[in-house]
Amino acid sequence: PEPEPEPESVTDAAATLTEHEPVAAGESSQETASTATPEQPLSSSLAPAPMTPADPRVAAWFEQLDAAEAELLKEAHAGGDQGWTPHSVKQDVAISVKPVAGRSVPMVRGKGIVRASVNQIVDMIVEVEKKSKWDHMFKQGRTVEELGGDCSVNYEEFKPVFPTSGRDFVNVTRAIRKPDGVGVLTALSIEHDDAPTRRGIVRGHVHLGGFIIAPLKEDPGVCSVTYVVSIDLGGSIPGFILNMVVAEQPLCIARLKALCKKLPRNFNPPPPPLETSGQVPEPEPEP
Repeated sequence: PEPEPEPESVTDAAATLTEHEPVAAGESSQETASTATPEQPLSSSLAPAPMTPADPRVAAWFEQLDAAEAELLKEAHAGGDQGWTPHSVKQDVAISVKPVAGRSVPMVRGKGIVRASVNQIVDMIVEVEKKSKWDHMFKQGRTVEELGGDCSVNYEEFKPVFPTSGRDFVNVTRAIRKPDGVGVLTALSIEHDDAPTRRGIVRGHVHLGGFIIAPLKEDPGVCSVTYVVSIDLGGSIPGFILNMVVAEQPLCIARLKALCKKLPRNFNPPPPPLETSGQVPEPEPEP
C-alpha cells in the first residue's frame, strides 16, 4: 500500500491520536462485551501444554510477567513528568523516548491507530514464526516451550547490522485480554536450558516489552496500539546503530497497520477461550 502522509510534527500526531479515545478501564467495547472475562488469553494459536504454574520455573516467570505487565501499562500512559520526551513522528507513529539509568539504549514507545480488531491485531503478533512480516530486522524464531493459553517461551534471532554481530533473545511472553477489552501482550527475557547461547551471536536482554491494544469507543474495529520496549543489546554498539534502534523499533506499528489493510473483510479470528491467564484449560465434559 502507498505510505500515508506523515503528520507535520509530534504535536500534530499527538493531537490526531487523542481524537480517537480508547476504551477506558472498566468499560467494555461492543466487540468484547459478550466474551470478556478477567484476564483471559487472547487467542487459541498456542496449544495448551501439560504445564501448570505449580512448576516452580513457570510460577516464577508468571510473577515476573505480572510485574512487567504493570510496568508496561504504567509506561504506556506516562507523560513528560515521568521522563518521556517526544522523539519523532514517522508513518503516523508518534515515537517517544525515556532515558533509563545504567542502560545505553533508552526505553522507546510508539503510538498509532490500526484499523483492525483486537483479535485481528493479536493474531498478527503472537506467532513468533511470523514475526518477520512486521519486524524487518527479525531473522528467525521458534517456540521453545508452550506454557498453556497464550503464554510461551520463544527464541528470536535478529539480523546483524554491520559492523556488529546478530543478536538473539529468549523471552517469556503472555497475551491476555483485560476485563475492559484491552489486549495486553507482555514479554521479558529469561534463561532456558533449551535455548543456549550460540557462537557468533550476541545474547541480548529484554527488560520490558509489549503491546497494548485498545479498541476505540466509537469503533471497536479500530484500535489504538501502543508499543513499549526497553532492551540491552549486549556487547559494544556504535551510536548510529543505537539511534537506528530508537527510530525503527516503534515502526512495527506501521507495518502491522499495512498488514491489517490486506486482511479479507470477513477475516476475524475466533473469540478467546474462556479461561484464566496462565492456567491450563480444564477438559470439556464429554457429551
